[in-house]
Amino acid sequence: MKHWPELPLQSPRHQSPAAQKFGRWLLDKLGWQIEGNLPPLSKLVIAVAPHTSNWDFVIAMAASLALGVKISFLGKHSIFIWPLRNWLLRWGGIPIRRTERHGVVEQIARQFAEQPQLILGVSPEGTRKKVAVWRSGFWNIARTAGVPIQLLGLDYAQKKLVFGPLQQTGDNFEQDCQQMRLFFQQMTAKKPEFA
Repeated sequence: MKHWPELPLQSPRHQSPAAQKFGRWLLDKLGWQIEGNLPPLSKLVIAVAPHTSNWDFVIAMAASLALGVKISFLGKHSIFIWPLRNWLLRWGGIPIRRTERHGVVEQIARQFAEQPQLILGVSPEGTRKKVAVWRSGFWNIARTAGVPIQLLGLDYAQKKLVFGPLQQTGDNFEQDCQQMRLFFQQMTAKKPEFA
């Protein structure tokens, strides 16, 4: 029988045993496993990388369901319409209005302040295409909200989702990125040419 990491009591949860069974079934069917554990914290940003394929979201969402943890994600407010709206909100979607007076970082920091539990999953690359420089949004959100960043690597070579180190934001985005990249360089992307 496969061992599944235990979810800390502090983590926000999906309240669906059927969804958890489905997530575990899907990861098993695809041959993936989860290595490591979420820290016992109620609020954090999860930096998920490398991000080179739409499959990354499928694998990460299956892992979220398998663990029973509710990992929120950002989406343009325009996709939160019927019939998707309720499903997206239920599974952790946070609608973002880019035209609001306050930027995305402030909107999400406000969510962290207002909610007793919030785990936000973000890709540092911000796109599936090859990028030379990570976007700073995930780091700015964590820094502004005063929450740590949990690294989560997608390793297609070994078919593992790997919980890496927990990192506090420092004073310098570039220095923090160098530390995080050391972990993510150990992972093999779905499309290595884009990593």
